[in-house]
Amino acid sequence: AAVLREVAELVMIKCGDDNGLGLWQDYVGQLLAVVFEGLQDAERPEVRERALEVLTKAAEHQPKVLNEYVELIVPRALHAARDPVRAVQQAADETLETLCKKLDTRRLVATLQ
Repeated sequence: AAVLREVAELVMIKCGDDNGLGLWQDYVGQLLAVVFEGLQDAERPEVRERALEVLTKAAEHQPKVLNEYVELIVPRALHAARDPVRAVQQAADETLETLCKKLDTRRLVATLQ
């Protein structure tokens, strides 16, 4: 299980940058599943924080790809904003701010209603 976490963390890091566009376009569902799994890691807050950082980078670099998944991403980011670990809360705040700046505002608002 620890090895799987390490691999998932590396995948999240690589796919969040500019060079990961092709990966996001081709495998967005699978990549989001890995990121969402990282957000649920109860044992390691650094994994939750890293997953949020990946969402932030992806929103900055691949907003068109993520626009189709706003309804899945926003509730998880909002939930992370209530995390007991301050660093995770801060990462969630940054993620939510980036989502608001980069993704379709109407879809974001509709998700919140």
